[in-house]
Amino acid sequence: MLPPGSKPKVPKKRSAPRRVASPVTKVKKTAASSPKFFPIPLEPAVATTPTVVGHVPNGASILIVKEPWLGLILDGQKSDEIRGQTTLKENQRIYLARSGGGGMVIGSALLVRCHGPLSRADWEERRSNHCVAGAALPYGASTYAWELSAAMRFDAPVSYLHKRGCVVWAKK
Repeated sequence: MLPPGSKPKVPKKRSAPRRVASPVTKVKKTAASSPKFFPIPLEPAVATTPTVVGHVPNGASILIVKEPWLGLILDGQKSDEIRGQTTLKENQRIYLARSGGGGMVIGSALLVRCHGPLSRADWEERRSNHCVAGAALPYGASTYAWELSAAMRFDAPVSYLHKRGCVVWAKK
């Protein structure tokens, strides 16, 4: 029995156990899955670039490139790196690092000149140099071709401190 004026205790409703969302698996966009960039079909490469002992001087400019593009550059099959902006780093040796590669430079090339913005006719004319399939300009009216030559692959990667937020260029 309850004393006068008191309310009966009602048991608390138990809610269903909270469900923890399963971790979302990020789908890494690869060149093959990207509608913007995918390589034109190429014959297997016979490397035409020399392999050298790697050295990256302090203060050197390091260009960060995704695969398969980096491999194509270092194999001598790709001589135009396609970007959405111009560059002032013409006529100088630049060093090449793999995007997501943990701060490792794996080769170098001479950045000869920047072409662009490219027209559709320029894009088609340079197709064998950039190795990108598709007729559309990847960056629209802001598509540039950075002409590379004298690529060299390092026999062993050279480490550098990759600062957070570096997407296109890094410094040693």
